[in-house]
This record gives sequence, structure tokens and C-alpha cells, in this order.
Amino acid sequence: GADERVRERFAASLAALDAVGGPLRSAAAERSPEALAVHDALAGLQTTLSTEVVSLLGVAVGFSDTDGDSLR
Repeated sequence: GADERVRERFAASLAALDAVGGPLRSAAAERSPEALAVHDALAGLQTTLSTEVVSLLGVAVGFSDTDGDSLR
């Protein structure tokens, strides 16, 4: 269910962060493959949270692409 998918997305995000092996800021500035993997993992987590979890809770949550954290 949704619980497993959220846990999987969190685990994937944490694993991607661990794979950076140094400061994320530096990896992001260099657009390293590891930083891009973090971006993709967090985007997947965001999608899961904004669709499945929000739907289950019956609330409205918004994420914005203009908050300065865009890497791609």
C-alpha cells in the first residue's frame, strides 16, 4: 500500500544521499551523477507524498518548482 511506497521512497532518498560521499552542496554544484540521483529520488518521494499521502489524509499540500532547489 501507500505506507510501503512511502517507506521505499524515503529509503531510496537516504541511499542516494549516502552515495554522494561528500558535501551535497559540492556534488550539486558539479551536477554529479550522485547529486542527480538524489534529485530524482527526492522528486519521487515528493510525488508519492503529494499524491498518495495527501489523498489519504484529505488535505492539500503544495510543492513549488520556484523555491530555489531545482537541479535539472
